[in-house]
Amino acid sequence: MEDLQKKPRQRFLALDTSTAVMAASVMEGHALLEERNERAERNHSVHVVPVMEQLLEASGTQPGQLDGIAVGIGPGSYTGIRIAVTAAKTLAWAWDIPVSGVSSLQALAWGGWHS
Repeated sequence: MEDLQKKPRQRFLALDTSTAVMAASVMEGHALLEERNERAERNHSVHVVPVMEQLLEASGTQPGQLDGIAVGIGPGSYTGIRIAVTAAKTLAWAWDIPVSGVSSLQALAWGGWHS
């Protein structure tokens, strides 16, 4: 059995629905391949799957090419967080890849610090 803790993550899907804007991206290493930011307010559940499909198609990524999924775990809207976590866990299970929770606040701070 492969040791998933030691395997470097190259290409991954990132998803966050904890705020009014749903953010999703495909990353490879430190490079951003494609991103989508959709203002959905209380309708993330309606948009999450179509946005991810568009994102994967636009980045030329097949599910088998993903090494993992990063999902925002808040702070933020409880319902919004549940939508992203449920989508990420379902895809991770279906595609047999790991999923990792990331603090949405820490990710925003990290992005601001690096820009």
